Amino acid sequence: MSSPESAERSSERAERDRLLDLAADYVLEFGVSSATLRGLSRALGSNNRMVLYYFGSKAGLLLEALRRAGLRFPGIAHLLDLIRDSEIPIADRLHGAWDILADPELVAYHRLFFELFGVAAFDSKQYRPLLEGVANEWADETARAIAETGVDAELAETLGHEIVAAWRGFQMTLIGAGDSAIVDRAARHLTESIVATIYSAAQPIT
Repeated sequence: MSSPESAERSSERAERDRLLDLAADYVLEFGVSSATLRGLSRALGSNNRMVLYYFGSKAGLLLEALRRAGLRFPGIAHLLDLIRDSEIPIADRLHGAWDILADPELVAYHRLFFELFGVAAFDSKQYRPLLEGVANEWADETARAIAETGVDAELAETLGHEIVAAWRGFQMTLIGAGDSAIVDRAARHLTESIVATIYSAAQPIT
């Protein structure tokens, strides 16, 4: 039999999850650039005090809403798992990552991601986790995967940042209603160039 304290914690977790799902619904539909704490609280059927209790700040809520929204797009949730999977050839991993990002179903997520990134750029202290993640996480994981093929660590770091920066640019082009066929062709050409560099630079792993 659970204690009253345990039941209360469980109830709070359930309420927090409920609010987070509603927040993800809201930001995917309306975006974040004009969101205020009061407006978000009202949209969630809550109030400022409870939102701050559960999420700490408006920025905290929006960052978690972005993560929760990402879970609705399985490709985004599994992209880093693909990059890390050393059982798959590096060429297939890099092409597969682009296949995920190029999925038309992800345009809504890309739009939200870049909008929140723009907001974060003007408030780097509140949104530091997002900025650091954008700057480092994907590039670091990709660089690590490349280095594991036998490429020198410095070159792997360069290539990891290069391809992730290119992906970001291609994502933005897709949001802007760019020609998806041209974007796809450019992305695959860049990927092939990077893969060729990887294979030519890779040393036997001892």
